[in-house]
Amino acid sequence: MKMRIGFSRIKLQVRKIRQRIELRRRRNAWRQARIALSKPMQDPPAKGFSRLLIIPSDPWLIVGSRGDDAMVTTAISEARRRNPNCEIGIVCVSQSLPKIVEEIGAIAVPIWLGVSCGPFLDALEHYDAVAVIGADVMDGHFSVSDAFRAWSFADLAARRGRRSMVVGFSFSLTPDAELAEILCDLSPDLHIYAREQLSWERFNRSSTVRSTLVSDSAFLLPAAGSGPDQDAAEAWVGRQRAAGRFVCAINTHPMLFPGNDVTMMSCLIDVLSDVLDALSKRYAVAFMLIPHDFRSDGRGDNAALGPLNQRLNAILGDRVFHAQSSCRAAEIKGLVALCDLLVTGRMHLGVGALSMGVPMWAINPQDKFVGLFQHFGLTDLRLQPSEALVRIRLEAFLESAMTSWPDIRDQVRLALPGVLQRARKNFAPLD
Repeated sequence: MKMRIGFSRIKLQVRKIRQRIELRRRRNAWRQARIALSKPMQDPPAKGFSRLLIIPSDPWLIVGSRGDDAMVTTAISEARRRNPNCEIGIVCVSQSLPKIVEEIGAIAVPIWLGVSCGPFLDALEHYDAVAVIGADVMDGHFSVSDAFRAWSFADLAARRGRRSMVVGFSFSLTPDAELAEILCDLSPDLHIYAREQLSWERFNRSSTVRSTLVSDSAFLLPAAGSGPDQDAAEAWVGRQRAAGRFVCAINTHPMLFPGNDVTMMSCLIDVLSDVLDALSKRYAVAFMLIPHDFRSDGRGDNAALGPLNQRLNAILGDRVFHAQSSCRAAEIKGLVALCDLLVTGRMHLGVGALSMGVPMWAINPQDKFVGLFQHFGLTDLRLQPSEALVRIRLEAFLESAMTSWPDIRDQVRLALPGVLQRARKNFAPLD
């Protein structure tokens, strides 16, 4: 066991060293590209835009998570809303894109790997607008080298006179120190959009270029009512309504705990099933279990929701519905719109619910949820995963949700038009 831990630490250190070396090379490439762009442009920037280059938060999988799906799909639809004939390119690693992205007319631009900025500068000769999907990656928490790459591309596009924007991102309290140079030397023509208050404040303390406060671009994603579980879910909800019950959507997943701890997740399932059983005896409530991540490597949501469904189904029968089929983000949004409230471990599932006027509570440690609630004038409606393992705390948290959701729903729906207006600001440079 000790040998495995030691080997894992060595692998982590080697990975960090490689990232630092790559970062140093990418920093030099960015400096050289800036010198190349200091020469006057032969042609002035176009007034309109006809070709948008999207840099996704995950250039490997593009839409690996449903949150990525929501943000990329929204960026494409917002561009096409302004220009139906707009050509869409997506910066990626592979020569091909996922089928669901190709089907909406995007083309692969495989220039992410490598150190030189030359391929990106060449691409800028074809595209007149660039949108970086910021999400959770711009502070270097996952990879400082990739974060630097995304910032450098956005910066170079702005310096080349293109409409360049970093769309709806979160920013941690402690961004990677290696980003300091580029954050303090970004082009003033770059449009930077932080998706909640805390990130907006933190970024503005870290950069000499100001960001604009917006809400998550995924608020603009239209709901689809045609997913694989939609018909069955609608019929089930109809039966619950006829029986006088309200519907509480539940989402949880293994990644809530450090190292995807299986023991802690199993404990949460035990406590959660007991608490939901107890609350079902006091309230006329039914539960829809909704996954938002469909990975099959033990980190997907059904790794937790499957066992929870088995436990609850044996106790509550038809008062439980597990929407377990793999769905697009828009289809999941159609499912959660059927419910009265949501308790979730995934932020973008919460965004989907709130955008449909459905109030949500979160079991998650990340403070980006705080900013999400602030958009609606709500207090922090979160429970830490460690606290959710304590039955009395989890029961009090869920009971509060079940008694207050009508009032919270009214507040959400009152604030929603303003939130949607802020979401549209992400793409204002395209107007």
